[in-house]
Formats: sequence, structure tokens, C-alpha cells
Amino acid sequence: MFSKEQINKTFNIILLLIYLSITLISVFHHEIWRDEAQVWLVSRDLNFLGIIDHVRNEGHPLLWYFLVLPFAKLNLPVLSMQIISWIFMAFAAGFLIFKAPFNKLSKICILFSAGFLYWLSVISRNYSLIPIFLFLTAYFYPKQKEHPYFYATSVALLSQTHILMCGFCTGLMGLFGFENLVKNKSDKKNFLYSFLIMLVSISSLFLYIITRPDDNISIQRFIYDHGINIARSFLEFFLNLYGGMTVLSLIIAVILILSASIIIFKENKKLFLIYIFSFVYQFFIYICVWQTSPEKAFTFLLTIAFCFWIILNKNELSEKKKIIYNIIVSAVFLMSFQASYQITLNDINFDYSGSKKTAEFIKNNIDKNAVIVSNNPLTTAGIFAYLTQRKFYSPNYKDFYTLGFGKDIDLSVEFKFEKEKQFENKKVYYIYSGMGEPQTNKKIIFKSPQTTLIPTEMYYIVSEQK
Repeated sequence: MFSKEQINKTFNIILLLIYLSITLISVFHHEIWRDEAQVWLVSRDLNFLGIIDHVRNEGHPLLWYFLVLPFAKLNLPVLSMQIISWIFMAFAAGFLIFKAPFNKLSKICILFSAGFLYWLSVISRNYSLIPIFLFLTAYFYPKQKEHPYFYATSVALLSQTHILMCGFCTGLMGLFGFENLVKNKSDKKNFLYSFLIMLVSISSLFLYIITRPDDNISIQRFIYDHGINIARSFLEFFLNLYGGMTVLSLIIAVILILSASIIIFKENKKLFLIYIFSFVYQFFIYICVWQTSPEKAFTFLLTIAFCFWIILNKNELSEKKKIIYNIIVSAVFLMSFQASYQITLNDINFDYSGSKKTAEFIKNNIDKNAVIVSNNPLTTAGIFAYLTQRKFYSPNYKDFYTLGFGKDIDLSVEFKFEKEKQFENKKVYYIYSGMGEPQTNKKIIFKSPQTTLIPTEMYYIVSEQK
């Protein structure tokens, strides 16, 4: 007979293998779109100082860009960036399965939630770094007095994953300082240095980004004539968190999250303050800075998982409470299963973006000396990620480009291009994106599949011939 420990180990290995297999299959079927490709292009086409100067305009920390940079500079396929994010999520999944205090049901529900199964593991962006550093921080949280440097480093790295995590990390830093510097009367040297590690990381990130707020091309301000539309941001948050929702499912989701919040308050009031501060900070960003998205919304669920990780680690917690708390965690994550199942199947069966097939068509059918004129430099990043040593011409920029910087582009003006003298002896093609089939009397020689999951990532290539 197998021991309980052997059964649990076998279960954990099988669960991890299932998760890794599904996500890896999805990665190989996923065509990257412009938000993913932008990181690759910035890392590939700008020099080191140019990357540092540009990324602050994107509103993101540099960590993800620096991880991608060596692979991009070596001109490896963009798939290497997708594998990097998948590897980080693989480590996060393994750490969750083997180290987290959750029961089997909770682990399954977390792993197969929309965020873990798809948005963070398949979409290759800096969000994929969050889970592993969040889980490491949860692991070292009760050990912070014995291992302050490990804890501080994990918090510092977590703060460098995404600006959304800075509120949460600031709360953790504040609590660490209060517990180990203010209340602690013994030797504070190690705690002071550990606190400084977190402080330098968080403060430097804020200074890095807020010193260039006017140029941030990511910002979408949700301020209307009648003030900030809080209700809209609230609904968009839940829609992005759980996909399409009925009124009933919205009510259930709100009840579950409120229940989780009450449990956190009851079991650990200091942790609850950090949790609430993080939520208010994130919600402020959703209202005033960025429109929410599934990846952004899921970071909130990860903070819930963090809090329950700490709570379930308490030795004095009764078995009854452990069961109830695991049920709450399972339900909070399980509600996104339908969305994760559907989007995973869709991405495997259909094109997420037309970028890859468009790049393949250009590579195989359009001479390298031909000129390709783009109607919108902001939507073609995905194509360039699959192409090397190729640029499009932009009438807006009046130059060739691979990166779309978002400046001096008037998309309300009808796309027109008069053949300039420098192109007189070259074939000219036109690429249209994000606007449906172009109304032109010239010949459309390529169009990306109608099943593209991101409508603005459909491309049409038009030749000069009528």
C-alpha cells in the first residue's frame, strides 16, 4: 500500500504535469499581439539607454524588459519570450502545489482559473512574473525575522513586476518597518538594511515612472463630464475578472470576495490593512489611469491567495476553519473557470492575432526591397516581432519604423499616401489594420483570418495594382 505522503506527492506531480501540458500547448498555438510584441521590439531595436528612457513612457518597471533583452538582442524567435513567461508560471505553479498550505481543491481551482491557465501563462507579459515572487513573499512572510534579507528581496522583486503591485508591496514594507524597526528594541541593523532594500526598490520605481507622466502612451483616463465613473470601473473589473457575467453571478462574486475580505479581517487585522490598501490603490489606477483588463484584475485575486496562504499557515487554526477557508478560496477562483476554458480553446483553435500569418506572407511573397506603407504604426508591433530586418513606412512619422511610439499620429485623418520620389523605382504595398476591410479599388492580396480573436489585429495588404 502507498503511504499518504506518496499519494500526495503523486497527486502533486500529476497535477503539475497536467497544468504544464495544457499551458505549453496553448503557448505554441498563441500568436502574440501588439502589447506582447512591444516589449520584444523595445528590447530588440533600442540600445540599453534607449530602453531605460523609453520604458518609463510605457508605465512599467524594467525587470521584464531586462529578462527579455538578451534573447531579443540575439535575434532569437519571439517564441523565446513566450517560453520565458511560461517558465516563470511553471515555477509558480510548482511552488504553489508543493509549498502552499491550500488543500487539493484550492490548488486545482487556482491553477485552472483564467489567470493561471491563460492570461498570465499564455499571454507573454510582465504579469507572468507576479505569481512566483508573490508566492515567495508569502513563503518568507512568517520567516521574515529569521530571514529578513530573503523576505525583503522577494518584496523588492515583486514590486518590480508591475506598477499595480506597488501598493501591496508598500503595505508589506510599512508593516515590516513597524514590526521590526519601530516595535523592535533589540539589534535593528539587519532589519534596517532589509527595509532599505524594499524602500529603494519601490521609491525608485515610482520616481522612474512619475517623472515622465505626460508621455505615458499607456494611460487612458476614465474621467467624464460628470466626474469619475466609479460604477463603470467596478463593473469592468468584475467582467474582466470573470468574463461574461449575469446579475446573479455578479452578486455571487461580490459576496464571495466580501466573505474572503471578512475572513482576512477576522484572522489578521494587520494583513487586512495591507489588503485594503492594495485594493484601493489598484482601484484608483483602474479609475484614473489604466482601463482594467483580465491580467490586471487577476492580480487582485492573487493578493487574496497571498492573504489566505498566511492565514492557513497558522498552527492554531482549527480543521473546520481550514476547510471553510479553502472552500472560499476555491470558489473565488473557480468562478473564472468558464472564462479560462473558453479562451484557452479559442486560442488553440483560432488565431489570437493575425500578426504571425501576416509576417509569414510578407516574408514569403514581398521582396525585401519593396516598400510597405502602414496606416497605423501602433497596431503592427506583432508583425515586426515575427519579422527581422524589416521596417514599414509611416506617413504619420514620415519615416520607416518598427516601434510605434504613439506620438503625432492622427488616426482620424483618412489614410493617404502619395508615392514619394525616394520610392519611384520600388514596388509599394499598403498594410491596413484595425479598421476592417479597406475601401479601395486596388487589389487586396492578403487578409488575415476572420477568426482573429483581437479584432484590431486583422491585417490587409494591398498592392498598387487595381
